Amino acid sequence: RHVMTSWTFCGPGGGAAARWGTRGALLVAQAALSALLLVGAGLFVRSLNEVRGLDLGIDPDPVVLGIPEMEWGGRSDEEAVLFYRGAVERLSHLPGVEAVATAASTPFQTSWSQPVRFSGVEERPRIASGGPYIVAATPGVFEALDLRIVEGRGFLPGEDETTAPVAVVDETMASLIWPGESAIGK
Repeated sequence: RHVMTSWTFCGPGGGAAARWGTRGALLVAQAALSALLLVGAGLFVRSLNEVRGLDLGIDPDPVVLGIPEMEWGGRSDEEAVLFYRGAVERLSHLPGVEAVATAASTPFQTSWSQPVRFSGVEERPRIASGGPYIVAATPGVFEALDLRIVEGRGFLPGEDETTAPVAVVDETMASLIWPGESAIGK
C-alpha cells in the first residue's frame, strides 16, 4: 500500500509551500481589505449620525414638501400664480395643517444667486460659499418652517409681485452688509 499526502500532488517547482504562500498572502490581503471596509463603514455611520444631529435651524420632521407634477408648457405666469394660491388655500383648511406656504426653492436643496445691490453699500463683501442666495416665498413660510424672526417681520398677506419689494435677510447677511447696524428698512 502506498499512502499519498497532499505533498506528493503539488506539482513541480515549489509544491505546497509555494501554493500556501500565495494563498496566505491572498488571505491576509482579503482580511486587511475587509478590516479597512469595516472601519470605513463605521466612520461613515458615525459621520452620518453627527450630520443628523446638526442644528439646521429648522425641524424638517413635521414639514411636508409637495411638488406638483404637471406640465407648465404654454401656461402663463398668471395661471401658475392662481394654481399655487388655490393650492395654499385648499391645503390650509386640511385638518392638522398649521401653516402652508409656497417657495421657488427648497431649503438645503435648491436656491439661486444673482447680483444684488444694497443702497449705501459700495462693495458687497464676498464669502466663500457665494451668494447671497435667494428663496422666493409666500407669507406663511416662516410659520411652516418654524423659523424665528429675530428683528422685523416676515411677509404679510397681500405682499406679492404687485407691491413694493420686501426682503427678509438672515443674521449672517445682515452682519456682513450692515455691520453694527440694523438691517430694518434697508
